[in-house]
Amino acid sequence: MAKNSIENVAWLDDKAHVKPPIWLYLMIAFLAKGYLAWLASLTLSNDRSLILSILYPNKDLFFNSLITGSLGLLAYLLVLLERKRKWTFAIGLFSYLKWILIAGLSLESYQFIQLFIAKHGQFSPWLGLSLIGVFWGFWYLVKTKHLNAYIKDWHKDSES
Repeated sequence: MAKNSIENVAWLDDKAHVKPPIWLYLMIAFLAKGYLAWLASLTLSNDRSLILSILYPNKDLFFNSLITGSLGLLAYLLVLLERKRKWTFAIGLFSYLKWILIAGLSLESYQFIQLFIAKHGQFSPWLGLSLIGVFWGFWYLVKTKHLNAYIKDWHKDSES
């Protein structure tokens, strides 16, 4: 096969553009977990801060999670713009999608360390899931061919 060819036809949509990988959506959800926890806390009518106080014992950790989540939301916005293929101004930023995800995972790693310190070295399932998510995210970004093909598919010469 040629060096720049698509390796799997299942990656293509009906317009012959590479579809975003499902793992990309899972990584975006992982990075935006602070926003997801905040939305879940809004569903409790008795004590809206209960879920947040369990997951984030310190307010600063929650706000750091929102900063990390904003990178996840930016990545999701770029994916939405790519799927529409009308907003060509975002092509330059879309080419840095992988680096945005790396920055988000790096901030998540920093937040993991801060949360571990805040809990005085006490391990919890939430910390374990965060650690697994960070390692999985970095591993995925290193090994993925589908995401690389997806990022390279949208460029200035592409048609809508």
